[in-house]
Amino acid sequence: MDIPNPAMSYPMLARQVLPPVVSGLFLTGLLATIMSTIDSTALMAAVTVGHDLLGRTRKGAAINPVKRIRWGLALTAGLSILLAIGVPSVIRLWYVIGTLFIPPLLLPLLSAYFPRLRVSNGVAVANLILCFLLPLGWLTAGVLASGDIMNPAYPLGWQPMFPGLGLSVLIFGAGVFLSGDRFKTG
Repeated sequence: MDIPNPAMSYPMLARQVLPPVVSGLFLTGLLATIMSTIDSTALMAAVTVGHDLLGRTRKGAAINPVKRIRWGLALTAGLSILLAIGVPSVIRLWYVIGTLFIPPLLLPLLSAYFPRLRVSNGVAVANLILCFLLPLGWLTAGVLASGDIMNPAYPLGWQPMFPGLGLSVLIFGAGVFLSGDRFKTG
C-alpha cells in the first residue's frame, strides 16, 4: 500500500483492516485525542500568557483575570495558526521551537538548581533576549539563503542552536565571573 502522506498512515490502515463501525470508532478516538490535546494545551498557554505574563504588568493587573486569559487564548491561537501555516511539518515546527527557545532558557533553568550559576537579573534578561535573537537571525539567514524553510542553508553550516548556546555560555560565564559570588561554598 502506497501512502502519499505519512500522517494518514493510521487512518488508512484502520480503513483497510477494521470493519466499518470499528473503523469509525477508531477515527473518532483519534479525533478525540487530538481535540483533547488542543484543548488542554490551549488552556495552559492562555493561562500562561494571560495570568503569568499580562498579569505581572501594571496595566494587565488592572484587567479582569478572565478577560486576560481570553486575550491570552486569542493571542496563542492566532500565533499557533500562523506557525501551522508557516511551518507545515510538525517535526520541523518542534525543531524550530527548540532551536529558538533552548539557548535562552537552558542556563537560567540550570541556575535555579545550581546556585553557583546564578547571575544578576540584568545578565539573565540579556541572556534571554540575545540568545533568542541570535538563533532567530541564524535561522532566518539560513531560510533566506536557501529559500526553503524545510531545508535552510545555515551560515557556516552550523545549526542555529549552537551559536545561541555558545553565546549563552559566554554571557552566563561573564555574569558568574563578574558577580564575585564565584567563590561561595554553598
